[in-house]
Amino acid sequence: MFMVGSDDDQRVGVVGQLVGLVEEVKTLGGQYVWDDRTFAKLNTEGSNAPILGLFESSHMNYEHDRTGEPSLAEMTETAIKALKNNENGYLNVEAGRVDHANHDGNLHRTLTDGSWSR
Repeated sequence: MFMVGSDDDQRVGVVGQLVGLVEEVKTLGGQYVWDDRTFAKLNTEGSNAPILGLFESSHMNYEHDRTGEPSLAEMTETAIKALKNNENGYLNVEAGRVDHANHDGNLHRTLTDGSWSR
């Protein structure tokens, strides 16, 4: 729902009220990342600007199946580093795919998505 075509990533998604989201984040001095390569280049030092990461057009892949996307552990570590610059920062981490796997009775993906303290 968030993705629209851009010169950066050439992906096209649903166009609606959120068309300018990436541009708005950039206007605020923020960073936009869309894969593990751009995620690795994030600068979290001395900035309180927003970071927007949109890695899939819907849910991210399960940890076991993930390629080209940062892990939940990597995203959490980066968010903690970024929030050190924000005295009013707040972080909520949720592994939504573990819930999907559990409802589907997929024990392997429940366990691999649920244990991200690697």
